[in-house]
This record gives sequence, structure tokens and C-alpha cells, in this order.
Amino acid sequence: MESSSDENQATPTLNSPEEEINLYFTLKKTIAMKVKKTEKIEKLKLRIHAKVEEEILEDLPELFYAGQQLENGLTVIDYGIPNNSVIHNDSGVMKLYFKTPSNEKTFELKANRSDTIENIKFIIEVREGIPVHEYDIYYGGKLIESYITLDVLNINNEDTLQMISVPKELQEIFVQTPTSTVKLEVRRAHTVLDVKKMVESMRICIPSEDCELFRGGEQLQNLKTLAYYDIKENEVLQIIRHVKHSIFVKLLNGRYIILEVAKFDTVRDVKDKIFREIGQASDSQRLVFKRQQLEDDRNLASYKIVNESIVNLTDLGM
Repeated sequence: MESSSDENQATPTLNSPEEEINLYFTLKKTIAMKVKKTEKIEKLKLRIHAKVEEEILEDLPELFYAGQQLENGLTVIDYGIPNNSVIHNDSGVMKLYFKTPSNEKTFELKANRSDTIENIKFIIEVREGIPVHEYDIYYGGKLIESYITLDVLNINNEDTLQMISVPKELQEIFVQTPTSTVKLEVRRAHTVLDVKKMVESMRICIPSEDCELFRGGEQLQNLKTLAYYDIKENEVLQIIRHVKHSIFVKLLNGRYIILEVAKFDTVRDVKDKIFREIGQASDSQRLVFKRQQLEDDRNLASYKIVNESIVNLTDLGM
């Protein structure tokens, strides 16, 4: 079968020298141009000069890619410049400013456009003593990954980059138990209950359901996280085991029920125990002790409710 004349004609492929690619040129502003891979550097300079406003460029620009000056007589393909690359009109050395995570200091750093963020962070560690793993670098509202080079970010000379703290994954805290003080490795996302279970895992014989965790005099709630309480590295918490005792609850019909409670049980805990005993929904209960209505989030100790105290269950309307 004979080939048609159209089929005999060569057509550009993706790897053809005649293929056009997009290049971005950073002068005092950034311009985009479609460029043939075979286009010579001097012709490219003329096209740039003709394209931009006169006040931006008075003379033909010197062009640099990845820190290398592009010489007249050579072509784009000679330098292996890929699609969507950024071409600069300076040597690639930039003066940048970095603002530290605490905002206490802004320092200047000279870097090459071909430098990766990882390289820059190592330089910062040597010069400023800030470990590379303690912060991320943000520019234009975006996190810059470590492998990215300045060349592809369209960062301008004398721009300011922000150093943002990275929270530590693990931190150490101490928990005082009735018999000893233990050290735990925790995450800020761990809950108070998680910490209690960690202590239980150390075979200290304190079941997590039979104790409460305190910070100073503050009782910490099971489902709240360490981040919520802003628990810091090396902070000391206290774990206190429940001492069970009995209280009497006088019902609306005059009958009494006996509940086993701990002094750090909340009023809500007591209402839940009443629900399990008589089936009355917790939200419909109103508890009174010594003529004072009890609030759900306070514990029995705060009301000085002790062994054999009498608490009254009254009607919500009273």
C-alpha cells in the first residue's frame, strides 16, 4: 500500500526541536512566551526586548537558567530547558529575608535560585542555630516543600519568607502517682483518658476508670486533649485514685436510693447513675444539696459532698 504524501511529511513530536514550549521570564515583572526549542538565545533576547515596555528594559537582557548564563549562538535545546521553566535576567544570586517563628528577628540570607529549601534550611541552622526540623517555610500563603528550588517559585529579590513552627510530634511529661512519678511520651492530640491508660499500661495497678488526672488543682476531663489544656514539655500532672463512698439520694416520692460515688465524680456522673437506677433521664433531673442546686460540670468534692451525705432529687420546675 502506498503512503499518502501527507503521511510522508514529518510532523513535530513532543521531543521535536520544532516543538514550542512555554517559558517565563522574570525581569521587573514576569512575562510568558512560547518559544521553539531551536530558537537562538540572541533572537530570544530581541523578542523579549520588543515584548516588554521600554521603561522596564533599556538594553538587551542577560539571561540565566539554573544559575547558568545563556550564551548567544546557542539554542534553548542546547541548555536542556524544559517546558514551563523560569528564566531570569540576573546571575541567580538573591538576597532574601527570613522572619523567625517567634517574630523576634528578621535576618538576611543570600541564596542561589538553584538552591533547594532543604539547602537553605541547613544554612539557616549553621548561621542562626535554628534546627531544620523545628519549622516550615511559607511563601505566598503556601508551604514550600524541602525539595523545591527557589528557581521554580517565582520568588523575587529581597522578598520575605516566613518561618512557621512545626509542633513536636512527641513530648515528655511526668505523672505523679500515689507511689511514684512516671515519665510518659505523649502527643498533643492524646486525650486525658489516653494518658490515664498509659499509666495503667505501666502496671501501677491504677485502672484508668478508677482515677482522675489533675494539673495543679484543676481536674482534667477525659475527652479533652493535652493540646486543649496546653500541656507543655516536662510538665508534671497528678493522678489520684477514686476513694469510693456512699451517698443517699432522696427521690420525689420520698424513697431513698444509695449510690456508690467518688469525690471527683461530677454531678453529671451522679445523674447518670440515677438514670441507671430508676430510669429517669439525666437531663430531666435537678439535684440539690443543702439548698444549693448542683451544676453538672462540678464534682462532688467542690460541694463538700462526703460519705453518707443526702442529695435531693427535685422537680425541674421547683
